[in-house]
Amino acid sequence: MIKVLVVDDEKIMRIGLKMMIPWEQHGYEWIGAADDGEAALAMVKQHDPDILITDLQMPKINGLELIQKLREITHFQGKIIVLSNHGEYSLVREAMKLGALDYLLKVTLKPDDLLDILQKAANELTSEKENKEIQRQKAVAQVENLMLARKNFFRELVYDNYLSERETMMQAQKLHIQIDTEQSFLLYITIDAYDKTMGSGKWTNRQSLNFSICNIISELVSDSFFMEFSEISDRDYFVILPNHRKYESDAGKMQLAKRITEMLQLYLNLAVNIVISNPFAGLLQVREAYLACKCAAGLRFYKHHSLVFHAREAAFNTGKAILPSQLEEMRKHIQLGAMEGLIDCLDNIYQDAEQRCVHPAQFQKTIIALIDEWESASAQHEYHVLPEQDRKQLEKAENFIDFRTAFVQAVGYFRQYAIPSSPKYRKEIRTVIEFMLKHMDQKITLGMMANEVNMNESYLARLFKTETGRTIVHFLNELRMEKAKELLKNPDLSVKSVSELIGISDQFYFNRLFNKTYGTNPTEFKKSHFRSQDRP
Repeated sequence: MIKVLVVDDEKIMRIGLKMMIPWEQHGYEWIGAADDGEAALAMVKQHDPDILITDLQMPKINGLELIQKLREITHFQGKIIVLSNHGEYSLVREAMKLGALDYLLKVTLKPDDLLDILQKAANELTSEKENKEIQRQKAVAQVENLMLARKNFFRELVYDNYLSERETMMQAQKLHIQIDTEQSFLLYITIDAYDKTMGSGKWTNRQSLNFSICNIISELVSDSFFMEFSEISDRDYFVILPNHRKYESDAGKMQLAKRITEMLQLYLNLAVNIVISNPFAGLLQVREAYLACKCAAGLRFYKHHSLVFHAREAAFNTGKAILPSQLEEMRKHIQLGAMEGLIDCLDNIYQDAEQRCVHPAQFQKTIIALIDEWESASAQHEYHVLPEQDRKQLEKAENFIDFRTAFVQAVGYFRQYAIPSSPKYRKEIRTVIEFMLKHMDQKITLGMMANEVNMNESYLARLFKTETGRTIVHFLNELRMEKAKELLKNPDLSVKSVSELIGISDQFYFNRLFNKTYGTNPTEFKKSHFRSQDRP
């Protein structure tokens, strides 16, 4: 509905206009009538009409003065129609100069005349609204294009770095990028647990998220400081600030970074990690500062909570992530199908990597390479490939807890669908090991295994010892003891049940074999395990 306000000092004129047409039927809302210009100003502020119809000759504030005040004081954006009597043409001309749309003669006023002029005003209002929306969209598009261009510039600056110094400075000037030429510092901000956070569905609009993050940081930065903010990837951002005054000290930078994490958590429910760069001079050193912070952010892999720290605090060891002896031990567990031992081995290697400050990317890459090796070996027997989802969880794990969970899932997959073997074993030996695993809960004889690979029993026994370094009985017992160790941790299984599940019907023999392998009997092992679980 288009809101209409009438101003006239003659009561009969006010009543006559109200009764002249069915306002609502024609799309207009009669919001009231004022008896002079002073009352009209108050009603305009209260109701914000779209069309104002005003007499020219009135006490206190006349029509011309009202039009002036509307434009100058209230910045009225609606359409003004003036009412006049014969002989007031000079006043009408003055009103038109001041911005009135048209006029109506009181003595000859008819409903059709009023509707025509109202329609004219409504058409102009619609046209102006459409033009304003077009201009608004153009302005928004210009801002968005500028922001996109700035984001692309910074991405290229930190990753591609193909522009010359002169081209870089010219591009920065064109995009109105301001970075202190003497000394600046960078805050590298990354969203913690990104997949879980964004998977909640709250932030489906990336532009809205980026705008919100930027606004919160802007509010925390001193007004006297200019800052550059940019999204570098889906989860990574940086802020560049002058390394002056309150931000010159490490404590000042740390205080700002902590406040940012608090406010992003409070207002956006976002947990973030922030790494503070060393000071640098000018735009051309942004790349080095950013990459140093991104590398340092790997420290989060070894922690169980979000971090705020200076880049220099993460001094990673450039040596080997996993020692050759450790890798060989993992391969041995894979060959034996000793899954529990394999997980324990991973935990030990992780603790060693953390102690030696190995970069997480190296640690993950080496373990994933071992998974690939396992996958390749399995594919030689049957085509079992680790599901893409499991592989992505390994590759994208942000901390060791997530990585370990993904590794356990991968191990579980290969345990179920592929034989735990090494490429160095020939096909027949791998088939025998697979047979052992599949029929572990049964009595297995040498003859059964020889039939499986169409070999003479004596020949198979010699070949197995040559390939694995252990007799078939020794190897099978190792598999059974590793499996027993896993099963004994199940509170619902008795020692007797475990013994039967690994194909040993004689519980006394099982007890002796377990004690010989692990230096404790199954019952004590089971009790010891649950005692350790009950500890805080």
